[in-house]
Amino acid sequence: MACILHNFLPNAKNSNMVKPLLLSLFIGLSISSFSMRKKKQLEMIENCKIVYNGNGILAGNSMNSWMQFDLNNGETVYSNKGCKLGFKDFKIKIWGSGKQTWRSKRRLQLKSFYNAIHDPYIHIKASMIERPDVKFEMAIPINFNGHFSLGFNARTGSDGTAGRRGSKGHCGKADFSRGNGENGYWGDRGGSGRDGYHGRSADRVNVYLTMVDFPRDNTELVKVEACYTNGKCWTRYIGQSGSIKIHNNGGNGGDGGKGGVGGNGGRGGDGAFATPRTEDNPGCDREGWGGNGGRGGDGGYGGNGGDGGNGGDVYIYYEERARFFTDQVKVYNSGGNGGSAGRGGAAGKGGNAGRGGKGCGNRGGSGNCGNRGRAGNHGQSGHVYFKVWK
Repeated sequence: MACILHNFLPNAKNSNMVKPLLLSLFIGLSISSFSMRKKKQLEMIENCKIVYNGNGILAGNSMNSWMQFDLNNGETVYSNKGCKLGFKDFKIKIWGSGKQTWRSKRRLQLKSFYNAIHDPYIHIKASMIERPDVKFEMAIPINFNGHFSLGFNARTGSDGTAGRRGSKGHCGKADFSRGNGENGYWGDRGGSGRDGYHGRSADRVNVYLTMVDFPRDNTELVKVEACYTNGKCWTRYIGQSGSIKIHNNGGNGGDGGKGGVGGNGGRGGDGAFATPRTEDNPGCDREGWGGNGGRGGDGGYGGNGGDGGNGGDVYIYYEERARFFTDQVKVYNSGGNGGSAGRGGAAGKGGNAGRGGKGCGNRGGSGNCGNRGRAGNHGQSGHVYFKVWK
């Protein structure tokens, strides 16, 4: 290698070739070194497994996991801490009450199902592609002692659209030979903003609380079934120290649209100026006033805010054994907020005055700003009722 460099260095032209050569050699050596280190780790593996934080995963939640490799020299390395091996070196099968949501060389993300009571595990089976003898099978337990939430909130109303801007007034015509310039035209009024749409009112929701056996932990879980009156239901299984929130708020009203800006007034036309006569030009012996500028258009009215929807009623039916859990059901069913009032449109500016031999016209006055719309009314809160069931 030293001989090769010696032949290149004395010549400036050859020195320009050294850098690409060194870079290529460096990349080649790095790749070769990486491959050797990976092969060495591959040969040293005694066993491996997936590791994660905690003692399991809460039903319906996601978790990150990593690969742990135990080497025959007593060292332990991990896929998320610079190890040369990882999940992409394995064939992985996942079944049971969960699924894979994301996977890279260093990390595997899993998500558990809510209704995992009958098979409360995420099962994983993996084998290394290059060393099929390196394999493992494990089950990640799913637990239910957590805090859950169900949302039935009604839809928010859409905002009103802004009003159209008023058109500018036409400019007055000039009159350079006969007298006064024409007055500018008024700007058009801005369009009114559209009213915001009303928020939807939430529907009634029925919640049923029952106790069910959970053989794996030799205990019982609370089964929470929340249903619309049309029969569509959502189910959660919760440990006795857990809780659940039911959200059944009315939708917020949409904001009113802003009023359109008034159009600017047109410019006044120029009047005549006296000019001297010459042989080639008869001239003008009359003078006139410049035209007045047009008045600016009024701003459009702001749109009204939409009314908030009403919160939905929630009926909680419980069997006697589940009475204790009624204190752990939190209901949020307030009315939606009314939408904000749309702002009035700005006034159009007055047109400039025209000029003339006798003097300028008057500048046009500005229009009036549009009125602000009305804010929407807030919706009413729903009620909560508890009833013994069965």
